[in-house]
Amino acid sequence: MVIYRDNAFKQTGLYRITDGEHYEELKEDLENILNLGIKIGGITCDGDKYLLKAIRKVCPKVPVQRCLVHIQRMCKIWLSAYPKSLAGFELREIVCNLHFIDNEVKKQ
Repeated sequence: MVIYRDNAFKQTGLYRITDGEHYEELKEDLENILNLGIKIGGITCDGDKYLLKAIRKVCPKVPVQRCLVHIQRMCKIWLSAYPKSLAGFELREIVCNLHFIDNEVKKQ
């Protein structure tokens, strides 16, 4: 399932039941959202290459960011549960606490 959600209003604008993230379907979905008169201010996604390609084609000026959960998941895979170096261990600690950053002071 691919879900297009409005973060400001906390509601689903569009969803699609699919067997994968396919470029043509994702492009069509973005075009349909724009055709409904919805202005896309930004996109948060999993970083799928076909989705990024569809975004670049349909709404190239819209800012895109990767979902924090997906960033954390990949970093944990790359760093493993028990990093071999002190730097790897410290980086894993930072990654595990990224979702607690909710203001400018914590960001710094």
